[in-house]
Amino acid sequence: MNFYDRIKNTISNAEQVIGYNFLCRKRDEEIIKKKLKIDVSLDQLVKNASLLMVNTHFTMFGSRAYVPAIVEVGGIHIQPIKPLPTDIQTFIDEAEHGVVYFCMGS
Repeated sequence: MNFYDRIKNTISNAEQVIGYNFLCRKRDEEIIKKKLKIDVSLDQLVKNASLLMVNTHFTMFGSRAYVPAIVEVGGIHIQPIKPLPTDIQTFIDEAEHGVVYFCMGS
């Protein structure tokens, strides 16, 4: 990574932090107060966190060394699969030369 790339990364990181603080932080604190029914700031929650679960997996982002308080839980958001509709399943099962089935999740 050259100097120009490092500058781009620094600017991008600053944009994300500033954007979050101005666009999302207030809403997130309101959600915490409403759902968790506690009156605490995000800063206090972050400082007191003893475990951080990150939605990543080493097969996608490469292996990294984490401290014991960080646990990868990649794929935790994935719901159990549902069976295919019978007409599609029949079409696939009866295909003479095979089928490539591509679904966008709906």
